[in-house]
Amino acid sequence: MRGAAWALLVAVGACAYQRPPLVLDEDAGGADGTVDVPVDGPMACAVDAACASGICADGVCASAASVSYVAVTGDDGGPCTLAAPCATVARALTRQAELRQDPLRVVVEPGSHGPQRIALGVDRAEVVGRTGGDRGPPRIRALDAVVATVDGGQLELRSLTVAVDAEDLATAEPLPVLVRCDGGAARLTLRDVDLAGQAATDDLVQLNGCAGVIDRSQLHDTGGFCVKVTGGAVAVRSAQLRGCGDGGLQTQGATEVAVTGTIVAGNGRPNGTFGGVGLDVAGPLVFTGNTVASNFSTSESRRALNCTASSRQAALPNNLVTEDVFKTTCRLTHSVVAGIAVIDTDPSNRVLGSIDAARYVDAPGGDFHILPASPAVGAGVVQAGLDPGLDVDGTPRPQGPLDVGADELP
Repeated sequence: MRGAAWALLVAVGACAYQRPPLVLDEDAGGADGTVDVPVDGPMACAVDAACASGICADGVCASAASVSYVAVTGDDGGPCTLAAPCATVARALTRQAELRQDPLRVVVEPGSHGPQRIALGVDRAEVVGRTGGDRGPPRIRALDAVVATVDGGQLELRSLTVAVDAEDLATAEPLPVLVRCDGGAARLTLRDVDLAGQAATDDLVQLNGCAGVIDRSQLHDTGGFCVKVTGGAVAVRSAQLRGCGDGGLQTQGATEVAVTGTIVAGNGRPNGTFGGVGLDVAGPLVFTGNTVASNFSTSESRRALNCTASSRQAALPNNLVTEDVFKTTCRLTHSVVAGIAVIDTDPSNRVLGSIDAARYVDAPGGDFHILPASPAVGAGVVQAGLDPGLDVDGTPRPQGPLDVGADELP
């Protein structure tokens, strides 16, 4: 199909017990389908928008009485109900804890919200944006240097935009990261989230020894990394990582990595040392059905796709990799590549004579979907035991012969 962090710095703290394994093929949720009129629990649902409460939990609408609400016109002195919302996520989470809710559930109503601070000391929490209304989708402006901690907990941010405004840069102290989790049993999930920085900001997402899931989200336009992983596990699905100055995705000593249906494009700097994707994974590695294009670095081997010794044995099939000039130490198979200086080319790969031959919709304009005439169409191979998943737009794959790269044509 065709298609930061300053005020909201989320740190998921370490704890003494072991982190449970990351389920890389878990149900991503959010299937298409809503009802005409939102209803409150206990009604069946497929998406949050189907529920008057604003939250669909395990296929059933959560009751409004079990949720706390945040609105642009809210008051933290109130009860944080649907009728009398509070003004900040922090107060809404505190109210949930007072009510002994598990998990804590907060709905952020439409509109442009000021800086938010999140501080949790509980096991599970969901912060969900509600779309619609005359105020537009929920948008949280990142400003202050505030760290929020979840001690060994599980936090999901869903259907939210978190952004740094250029006019705020003169008055705010930059922080290293917009969203962060740290070690132990911590788990951080971003689903249908838009994270946007500025050239003066740093990493958008940082995972340090924890489990992270980035699903159907866009991370873009920051001075640091889009995603930086040190230890722990990460799954990136149907996402876009674009315009991040230090690089798109870097993993160091990760225990498990799975990246599918994702576009990594326009990252790095012409005078920088890293561009697109760096994979240093001690355990299972899946990197399939992705597009890596138009990234920058002075190092040809770190411009597009780089694998350390621990990651070079894993086959990375069905990827579309196009750069001006690059080298790769990764084992690409059944892929379409262009702009290569040196590569240990697997005979299953197709090498193009030029980047233009990839036939993107509008590469200069940042649209890396493919045209019907692209050589990536139908060039993929469905492999036993490897689910091709969804493409960058959430389209199930394959739609016929499998396409190479992040985009699957109907």
